[in-house]
Amino acid sequence: MFPDGIFKGKRIMKKFLHGLFLCLAVLCFTAPPVLALELCVQVKEGKLMEQPSFFARLLKKIPYGRKVESLEEENGWHRIETPPGWMHASALTAQTVSLNPGQADAKITPDKEELALAGKGFNKKVEAKYRAQGKGDYKKVDKMEARFNFKQKELAGFLAEGGLKPGEDK
Repeated sequence: MFPDGIFKGKRIMKKFLHGLFLCLAVLCFTAPPVLALELCVQVKEGKLMEQPSFFARLLKKIPYGRKVESLEEENGWHRIETPPGWMHASALTAQTVSLNPGQADAKITPDKEELALAGKGFNKKVEAKYRAQGKGDYKKVDKMEARFNFKQKELAGFLAEGGLKPGEDK
């Protein structure tokens, strides 16, 4: 009743579709994870937090120049893969940070004061401009910052006493 070619064609099409479905299923389940964004810590000590919040528990301090992998970014916070936690975007840069003087991209090694200024968004040139304009005595600011170096337990107690919870600073 039907020509021989019609049923052969349907069987071939059916096998082709099964094969295609199988290939797609394999690709879906074996696809590599989303690539992480490689960033470098650009402050003296990047604070890795338990949650994306300045009020969250501090998990670890990551040193200047260390490379980390960001899995996602949420409201200015990067979720770091290893060690797991959250770090604020202001502590990270996409540029490679060099710690070895003499390399082409590092002509001098920054001193402790320069690292502190960079963490505040300053450099020697910007600070000199502000000083020349009489816009501040940074020695007093540095002295005040050194005076208020709170321990993690003290900060946690302060937050608990004030009824604050991590994540409320968003």
